Amino acid sequence: MGRVYRAVDKKLNEEVALKLLKKEIASDHRIVDRFADELKLARRIIHKNIGRMFELMEHEGTSFITMEFVPGEDLKSFIKRIGMLPEAKAAAIARQVCEGLREAHQLGVTHRDLKPQNIMVDKEGNARIMDFGIARSMETKGQTEAGTIIGTPEYMSPEQAEGQEADARSDIYSLGVVLYEMLTGQVPFSGDSATGVALKHVREIPADPQQTNPGISDGMSRLILRCLEKDREKRYQDVEGLLLELAGSLETALTGPGRVIFVTGDAGSGKTALLQEFCRRAQESRPDLIVAGGRCNAQTGVGDPYSPFIEILNLLTGDVEAKLKAGVISREHALRLWDLLPSSVKAILENGTDLVNVFTPGASLVSRASAFGPERTDWLIKLKKLVERKFALPADLTLQQSNLFEQYTRVLQALSKDKPLLLVLDDLQWADAGSANLLFHIGRQIKGSRILIVGSFRPTEVAMGRDGKRHPLEPILHEFKRDFGEIELDLDKAEGREFVDAFLDSEPNELGKKFRQTLFAQTKGQPLFTVELLRAMQEQGMLVRDRGGRWVEGRTFDWHKLPSRVDAVITEPLPVRFPEQPVPEVSL
Repeated sequence: MGRVYRAVDKKLNEEVALKLLKKEIASDHRIVDRFADELKLARRIIHKNIGRMFELMEHEGTSFITMEFVPGEDLKSFIKRIGMLPEAKAAAIARQVCEGLREAHQLGVTHRDLKPQNIMVDKEGNARIMDFGIARSMETKGQTEAGTIIGTPEYMSPEQAEGQEADARSDIYSLGVVLYEMLTGQVPFSGDSATGVALKHVREIPADPQQTNPGISDGMSRLILRCLEKDREKRYQDVEGLLLELAGSLETALTGPGRVIFVTGDAGSGKTALLQEFCRRAQESRPDLIVAGGRCNAQTGVGDPYSPFIEILNLLTGDVEAKLKAGVISREHALRLWDLLPSSVKAILENGTDLVNVFTPGASLVSRASAFGPERTDWLIKLKKLVERKFALPADLTLQQSNLFEQYTRVLQALSKDKPLLLVLDDLQWADAGSANLLFHIGRQIKGSRILIVGSFRPTEVAMGRDGKRHPLEPILHEFKRDFGEIELDLDKAEGREFVDAFLDSEPNELGKKFRQTLFAQTKGQPLFTVELLRAMQEQGMLVRDRGGRWVEGRTFDWHKLPSRVDAVITEPLPVRFPEQPVPEVSL
């Protein structure tokens, strides 16, 4: 069609996109007239998931279309850079595209050339459909111009390939191709010529996407293949039905089975730094995610009883001020935990009353709850009565450990119904037997809950045992491996260059081969040094985000101003903080 430029509208003082049409197209007055007619329809579409079309203009013989400028990255580039997307991410993008298509279809506008190149993912992670009305302008009503295939062969519906009129179901077919590509990294049909590819859409049955990506759920595979039915009568008849299915697929992907995984490595391997970075990015991608962590607090021997789980429950019930002041968590992170307080108190009242004064002090909990809301709140009144009763009565010496474990687990399950939970347990090599057993109990019960538990430990210390006996974590690891399969990420065995590339590419960036080679030469792929060195570059302004939200080298970039050895980073640790403002992209 032509080239697209970013420009400034001087009258409105805002950025716009200009699509300059090729001369051979602009010189055909029939096409230009159809552009004008189609833009009248496209301009009616006002939706958050559609890039606005403004005007068709001409200046000194050059015709161009003004459109909304969407900073970000087109989905095709995103797929090339990331590879196969997680199912939850792909479902979320497809759902947003469906929302935009629904609005357009209700107004009688069909896209006709839906493809990843026409879907922008902005820096907040939102999907926007671009170029509405363009393809139709190249057609006469009901048929294609002689000798011309309108659309892009890899994403074209069978009826379009045969020259028939496209409708809403044609867009649904194209969306099925886009979903297929997001989840497999490839389109269902490819070939050496446009005609050959178009004929495959008409004649050949697409392979099940699970053959390329076995991780795709059965439901998502069925959804894609229904979108790709040759007979449009067998597809979803409108995006409403597709939206309902996508919503279910997204919820399944996000809910999934609860899971336990471990990051392992000896001292200095970067476990804690990597976990903190993972939590930061997880919160960026999921504004509703609740992150709480606890640390086994001994330097040798055994930590205090249940210390990581006490710390987690106190965070989940709003005990955030100390960590906020210390810079351990950001204001945004603290607010998420604070806002959860009413839900946590209700979960404890309904599922875990015995946890009060064992895992969280009753008086402190009442104080925080009183500061949260009005005095006469029903849940606050019940909490005060519970704590008063516990102070008035002697401690229950008959309380069984198994009962406490069950109550703690039920509280987490109740909370996960409203918000997905990411629980981090650090330094498990120092875990007491009670904490290890509680971890085992929760891990065995969280299947079907939106809970991910990530632990870290030093494998050499666990292998050594404790007091001449097996380490309490060792049998639990064996059981978890039976339930969850491979659950360990061993940083001591991480492939150096592969780790550097994977870590860099976990966020949008334009950091090229030379940068990556130099970074690897500096860090040798050591995870702690890699994570901390990149954070130093970001905090010193050597790495900055461009207008599209991608990390690039800043003007002040200078390798010589950075530590050249890992011990320099460890000796002078850089502050590790969660982000003040989350910028929504990793799905749990």
